[in-house]
Amino acid sequence: FNNKAESEFIYKGAFNNCKSLKKITLPDSSFIMEDKVFNDCINLETICFNENTNILNITGGIFNNCDQLSNFIVDDNNKHYQNSNSNLLLSKDGSKVIIAAKNYEYGDYTLPNSVTIIGDSAFNCIDSLNSLVINNNIKEIGVSAFENCINLHTVKLLNVDTVIKDSAFKDCINLITFDNIQNLPIINNNVFENTGFTSLIINSEKIGDGAFKNMKDLTEVTINSNIIGDYAFSDNNNL
Repeated sequence: FNNKAESEFIYKGAFNNCKSLKKITLPDSSFIMEDKVFNDCINLETICFNENTNILNITGGIFNNCDQLSNFIVDDNNKHYQNSNSNLLLSKDGSKVIIAAKNYEYGDYTLPNSVTIIGDSAFNCIDSLNSLVINNNIKEIGVSAFENCINLHTVKLLNVDTVIKDSAFKDCINLITFDNIQNLPIINNNVFENTGFTSLIINSEKIGDGAFKNMKDLTEVTINSNIIGDYAFSDNNNL
């Protein structure tokens, strides 16, 4: 986008599969960007935010399958965003992770202390994430926040009152340990669908639709819940 360019709306898939695209400087304005605008831009490395850049509905899904994304550059005068070590795009006050760069070695990762909210699809499809500490400050984990993090095996949740939204850990196929899962007050829809647990104790008041669906290694469950949603444990062939 030209310097000081202003846009109002960028539609879904507008730059889909632009394989030679390496760097984007976003419009210097407030605008709406639909999901998967830069889907499959497999060589995209850097995204630049001008002084007035503000994506009104920003989620990690905008940059779906951008596996080389490693750097966010934010103008110091931008009122909406900041970056943390270049690999995290944060809200200006640092309280919300909006997008995590995919081409970064997360390994055994602890979220920054300033963070209280993990945005929708923020860490979606990050292969380098092995284990995760979700500290006491985290109040909310967004929809599909860690979906399809296929090498994530351990999550340490310190605050059981953290709201975990739909599909947050869906398709984390190697997730086998989740501290305090037995103490979660509510498990929302599809949160742990297609994960790797072998046994579970669940004391949640409510288990949402499809919450533990399609778990091929699950063989034992102890349930103390008043509400069990549609297809909550469906397609678990070893249960």
